[in-house]
Amino acid sequence: MIFYFAPLEGLTGAVYRRAHAAMVGGVDKYFTPFYSPGSVGLSKKEIAELDGDDRAITVPQLLTKRPAEFLTAVGQLYALGYREVNLNFGCPSGTVSAKHKGAGFLQLPDDMCTFFKEIFAGIDGVAPGMQISVKTRIGYSSEDAFPRLLEVYNQFPIKELIVHPRLRQDFYRGHPRYGSYAYAQENAAMPLCYNGDIFSLADYEAILQRFPATTRVMIGRGAVADPTLFLAIRGQPVADKRACLRALHDRLLEENSRRMGVGNNLLCRMADLWNYQIHLFAGAEQARRRIRQAANLAEYRAAVATLFREHSLLPDGAFVPPQK
Repeated sequence: MIFYFAPLEGLTGAVYRRAHAAMVGGVDKYFTPFYSPGSVGLSKKEIAELDGDDRAITVPQLLTKRPAEFLTAVGQLYALGYREVNLNFGCPSGTVSAKHKGAGFLQLPDDMCTFFKEIFAGIDGVAPGMQISVKTRIGYSSEDAFPRLLEVYNQFPIKELIVHPRLRQDFYRGHPRYGSYAYAQENAAMPLCYNGDIFSLADYEAILQRFPATTRVMIGRGAVADPTLFLAIRGQPVADKRACLRALHDRLLEENSRRMGVGNNLLCRMADLWNYQIHLFAGAEQARRRIRQAANLAEYRAAVATLFREHSLLPDGAFVPPQK
C-alpha cells in the first residue's frame, strides 16, 4: 500500500510537512496545499518555500484553469528539481469554484479537455518528463457527471487519479459516494488513489473491505488529527504516542513562531491544529476552549501543558467530522 498525506490549507504547509516527515513518518508522499499561479507563475515567496522540501516525497499542487499559467509554474518547479505536479480539481471553496477553478472546473468538461490538450502538448517544452497527477471530485452537483469527467481524464497520460468521491456541493458533509469510486475502479485508464473519510485504522480497513483492489490511499483530516495514523495502519504504532505528539507540537510551535512571530497569527494557526488533534484526548473540550482563548503565547503554552498533563489519550481517539 502507498500512503499520501493530503493537503489542508493553512495546516500542512512546509513547516508541518518537514516536521512530520522527520519526527513521525509512515508517508510515501506529502502533497502541498494548492498554489494558484498567475501570469508569471509562482511567486518568489512560494518558490522559496518549496525550495526547502524533499523533492523525493513532496508533490506540489497547482490550482488553475489556464494552461499558460500552469506551464509557467511547472517550468519553475522543474528548475527546482520537482518531477511530479498535482492538479487540483477538488477544492470546493465558493471563492475558488465561482472562478471555475478547483471543483468549479468540473462543470466544464469540454473546457477541461482543451486544458489538458494544451498542457500535455506543451509540457515537454518546459519540463521534460514531468509527471502530472490529478486530484478530483466526482462532479459539481450530480454524480451523473462523473462518467463524462472520467472519459476526459482517460484521454490523457495522467500519472494517477486521486478520487475524493464527493460532489462539490457536498463539501465534506455526509458520506463519500462509493458507487462513483467503484465506477472509477472499473473504468479508469490510469492508477487510482482513494481519498475520503479515513479517520482511523477501522475506517481504513473498511475501505479495503469495500474496495480490495485499492493500492493507494490518501488521508488528510484523519492524519492531521492523529499524526501517527499512518504508522498505526502500517502496523508500526509508536511506543509512546503522547511523547510523540508533544514533541511534534513543540517543534511546530517553535518553527512557526520563527516564521510568523508570536502574535495572534501564530495562536490562530496552532489553535486550528487543535480543532483536529483534540479528538485524541478524553474530556478535553474545556482544554480546547482554553487553547482557543489564549491571549498570548504564555497562556497558550500553559493551556497545552495542562492538556497533556491532565487528559489521557483515548484508545480509539480519532477525528469526528462536524455533522452539518
